[in-house]
Amino acid sequence: MRDRLKELLEELEQVMEQKHKLNVRLSEVKKREIEIEDEILKILESTGLDEVRVDDKRISRNENIYFNITDWDAFLKWCKKHKIFPIQKRPQTTFLREYFEQNNKLPDGIDTYVKESLSIRKV
Repeated sequence: MRDRLKELLEELEQVMEQKHKLNVRLSEVKKREIEIEDEILKILESTGLDEVRVDDKRISRNENIYFNITDWDAFLKWCKKHKIFPIQKRPQTTFLREYFEQNNKLPDGIDTYVKESLSIRKV
């Protein structure tokens, strides 16, 4: 039993090391992916295009609005006042988007930021 446990622990250490190396490589690949997407977004922005076809692929620029709690105390007071608690570990985007669309304002303690993303589809 002791020998088998020793073998398994050695193998586990090797697997964990492989996993670590793969995670490091994945991190590098993701960083490069972001760099490439940022460059494509800059090209689209500089040309004023939101969508373009290149060979058999269509690239489109998308914007998503995200909500950020800037003042927890103010936001929680607002929640209590309105008897609404749209919180997980972050504010619920769907609720806040609908609230903003209906009221043309955000709850206290909330602001937004826009994140651009790319969509690449084969046509």
